[in-house]
Amino acid sequence: MKKNTTVLSWLFTVLVFVSCHNGPRHTTIEMNDGRVSAKIKCVGDIHFTKDSSAVTSISPYGYIEYWGNDKHVVIESDEQGKLSHELYRGETKIPLDSSGKVFLAAAVKEMIVLGLRSGNMQESN
Repeated sequence: MKKNTTVLSWLFTVLVFVSCHNGPRHTTIEMNDGRVSAKIKCVGDIHFTKDSSAVTSISPYGYIEYWGNDKHVVIESDEQGKLSHELYRGETKIPLDSSGKVFLAAAVKEMIVLGLRSGNMQESN
């Protein structure tokens, strides 16, 4: 009976390991120091502009979602890698015009300070 329990325990561990590594990995970064709260969720190969003010590309079906104080930013990549942006200050949606790009640049810089890096985020956890 003990041998069956050991085998079942080993099999369960292998199944959990395999199921957790199927498909793209999601990376989550969170910070809360009592005054500032921020969270980033992302998947995919992510690249920034040289000045770190915007995202230049995300691998197909990848995304970044960022919440930081009153900012909420969602950047998604479709099947061809084309990016779409949704920007919010509180509940107010911000268009991606010149002031929206300033808002986005500040959010991207905050994400980088929190630890988001260019490269394949699927390989980190």
